[in-house]
Amino acid sequence: MATAFTTLDYSVADGIATITLNRPKSLNAITSAMYAELPVALRMAAEDKTTAITVLTANGRFFSSGADVTERPADLPPPLSDVHGTRAYYRRRWDGTIARASVEIINHPKVLVAALNGPVVGVAAALISHADIIYASESATLHAPFTALAISPEAGSSFSFVQRMGYAKGMEALLFSKKMSPQELLTSGFVNEIFPTDGFHDHVRNYLVGALQAAAPASLRTTKALIHSAFKEQETKAVYDELNQLTERFVSGDPQNVFASLAAKHGAKSKL
Repeated sequence: MATAFTTLDYSVADGIATITLNRPKSLNAITSAMYAELPVALRMAAEDKTTAITVLTANGRFFSSGADVTERPADLPPPLSDVHGTRAYYRRRWDGTIARASVEIINHPKVLVAALNGPVVGVAAALISHADIIYASESATLHAPFTALAISPEAGSSFSFVQRMGYAKGMEALLFSKKMSPQELLTSGFVNEIFPTDGFHDHVRNYLVGALQAAAPASLRTTKALIHSAFKEQETKAVYDELNQLTERFVSGDPQNVFASLAAKHGAKSKL
């Protein structure tokens, strides 16, 4: 029985499972529903015996503008004066959203390809940094404005950014919230290839179909598992270490003040 998604599209063709973020009018900002659906889609792709590659991409001009800060949580946080209650509230929230999605991506057994059809921001940039292969369109940029928002790295990015793009560029992206151009991402090694924005998804699919013709699916899984065995524990540890610090940032109240100021300035349209 097919699973009905409200924030994603899921399709299978040519040995490739494609998960598509599908909130283009909201620049694919990540909601609680998307956090819940993404792990389900990833598990579906993992268990599908007809596929060898999973592609994570998006509809519209953005891959994702990050967490949807305009979404009102089902339960409101306690007052900041209740330190223990605030800490428990945010940690519970992160465990059910960021941690769940991050760990599912890290543990995905098949070749995971992120296809950045446009800009990727904040927690979305952190999540895709764990992909095995990343392709970017000419309009794609990467921006992780964690320090600018008075928060800290998320989704294991304190490990994956430095591992993927090197110490110098990784530190610049995380410490100074530097927006990275497609060419910078390619030069640093964060992305594998840049394709034209026009027809981007077709370019990616054609490339991957060709790659699949030259590789045995079982060998792809085995090779990925061997490579990841060297650092998967560090990736996962980074996710939870970061959530400890992210929780303390919100206990301080600093991020809430920044978000309130941004919402007032931009009509509640800013995203993490």
